[in-house]
Amino acid sequence: MLETARESAEKDLESLREEMETLRRQLAKARQPLEAVDEVEEVVEALEEEIAEPVVRKTPSNRCATQRTVAPRREGAPALD
Repeated sequence: MLETARESAEKDLESLREEMETLRRQLAKARQPLEAVDEVEEVVEALEEEIAEPVVRKTPSNRCATQRTVAPRREGAPALD
C-alpha cells in the first residue's frame, strides 16, 4: 500500500512538473514575470525530497516492538506487492 501511494505521488509530481514547464514557456512567451512559477518549483522540489525519503512503519505494540523502514523502490525494480 505504501509503495502504491509513493508511485502515485511520483506520477502526480511528474505531471505537475510538466504543467509547470508548459506554464513557464507560456509566461516567457507573453513576457510575464516568472517569480510565482519559481516559488512553486521550490515547493515541488521539497515534495520530491519528501517522497524520496524512506517511510518508517510503526507496528502495534502488542505485536512487535520493532520498526520497519520501507525504502523507495529503485527505477525498474519489480514491485513486492
